[in-house]
Amino acid sequence: MSVLPSPDSREALPAKLTDTQAQQALHVILHAMQKSPEFAFQHLVQPMQLMAVKLYDAQFAVLLQAIRETIDAKALVGLALGVQAIADNLTEAQAQQALDAFLQKGTTGPGESEGLALGVRAVAGKLDGAQAQRALDALLQVMQATTEPSVLIEAVKAIANNVTEVHAPQALEAVLETRRKTTQAYTHQGLARAVQSLAGKLTDAQAQQVIATRHLNSAFAWSATSEESVAWAEAIVTLLRRSGEPNFVSAIVELLKYPMAAGPATDVLLKGLRMAASTAPGAEAGLSANLRWLADNYRAIDLRSAPGCPTPIWTDLACPSAP
Repeated sequence: MSVLPSPDSREALPAKLTDTQAQQALHVILHAMQKSPEFAFQHLVQPMQLMAVKLYDAQFAVLLQAIRETIDAKALVGLALGVQAIADNLTEAQAQQALDAFLQKGTTGPGESEGLALGVRAVAGKLDGAQAQRALDALLQVMQATTEPSVLIEAVKAIANNVTEVHAPQALEAVLETRRKTTQAYTHQGLARAVQSLAGKLTDAQAQQVIATRHLNSAFAWSATSEESVAWAEAIVTLLRRSGEPNFVSAIVELLKYPMAAGPATDVLLKGLRMAASTAPGAEAGLSANLRWLADNYRAIDLRSAPGCPTPIWTDLACPSAP
């Protein structure tokens, strides 16, 4: 008798399965997936989360076949969540095979982005540098081709830990290009987090080049929400520290002048100022105290002039007219 409930039953699975029960449950799941991959979305995740078993090659082959053959986006999500549930028990070879299967599915049609993202995240920790770069290439390609890339952002962040410095600049450029193609504030916030994750992979020279383009300043200045401005501020501060920016203080001052610096982003920037100059009052002292300190210690920095207006990121935006 199977340990799995029937599809129409609300009976709960036992809190813990024995190895024998887990293998029996796995056999039932894989057999069902061969007949109907859509079964995975409804019945795969919970049983596999209860398993602490290693998949035999023949069992894993059935799982890979289900990933490759399903034409249902929800089933692909279910399969990805199932792989995530057993990821700790996968060998490195199995992780690469799973990655290959998801990459093949993730670029073949619409509605599969979520399955691709979850699949990549599931095996990210078991990929070597070359495999991670392949996964990142695919994610970024899909990100630039979709109008809703937010589902892929967490996957980019997960894979960033395995990206080498050779690929990091290309990844950053693709993330920023995706930002220019979407108006979704939540997506922009996530993209900023992705930039921050990739920043640690840059060499000092690469970080300096990114800062020099001023693309991140533009992203910060045109933020749509305070949450987004905080995310870009944190990304910029991270890169300024990595770049060895000689004008770190003046760069922070320029950012503080933008309207989007008001609110939580101010604290982020003032903390960054403290990193650049240890004698700065810090965020806890407030903006006024920091401005007085700047006036006393950095007299060459103009605290009164308006910041330069970055080129608008969308056609329906415009810089304010000069008074």
